[in-house]
Amino acid sequence: REEMEGWVADGDLRHLGVAFSRDTPAKEYVQDKIREAGRLVWEAFEAGGVVLVSGASEKMPNDVRKALVSVVAAHAPADEEAAEAYMKRVEAQRRYLQDTWS
Repeated sequence: REEMEGWVADGDLRHLGVAFSRDTPAKEYVQDKIREAGRLVWEAFEAGGVVLVSGASEKMPNDVRKALVSVVAAHAPADEEAAEAYMKRVEAQRRYLQDTWS
């Protein structure tokens, strides 16, 4: 985490959002953080940016992807089908990446 915070300080990374569902009394989930930062996520995609999500591979990847589709739908604006197609293009361009483990 410290290394990534250094990237933000150096200007190499525009935004670092973290969520801890196990380490804190108040559960924070990645998908909730993505929805909260929806405008920023949308602007990153539109500017050609890359979004990297890292975490457990159980439910998180599917829940995060659903959150991203809802962000696209809200900010494009687009219906769910168009938002899904947008996300497929972003994934094909390798601008939405997941680093997951079990």
